[in-house]
Amino acid sequence: GSGREPLELEVAVETLARLQQGVSTTVAHLLDLVGSASGPGGWRSTSEPQEPPVQDLKAAVAAVHGAVHELLEFARSAVSSATHTSDRTLHAKLSRQLQKMEDVYQTLVVHGQVLDSGRGGPGFTLDDLDRLVACSRAVPEDAKQLASFLHGNASLLFRRTKA
Repeated sequence: GSGREPLELEVAVETLARLQQGVSTTVAHLLDLVGSASGPGGWRSTSEPQEPPVQDLKAAVAAVHGAVHELLEFARSAVSSATHTSDRTLHAKLSRQLQKMEDVYQTLVVHGQVLDSGRGGPGFTLDDLDRLVACSRAVPEDAKQLASFLHGNASLLFRRTKA
């Protein structure tokens, strides 16, 4: 064992809520940014297609990555705590939930890299952007599932503060 104490229950539950909120907020911002693109005067409007604001998009995507990554880190430590619980199935279930989120994160990273590879002209297309958006849209729901699963098993995963 790593000897790291499991988080206290109250702290863990608060942290979990904050991390999940972070994912929702950053994704909402990204979708907002892209949504404004399609509106009148947006950089997608057909009359004069403008350059996408790649810097803004990169920052928004980076924020989503960061938020998802933090949630993953938290979930990973919870999974390692789950190995100590008497409930064998909990660890398996949690690992599955976590794996799903890890996959989501990898997909996000891959799509995000397309933004970074825009050397020699705009390297990424609106299709790339649409894929990124489609992928991001599902993220808050995945985060919510993971969070509610952790939340539901919090009393097993995190230690209670001694009253």
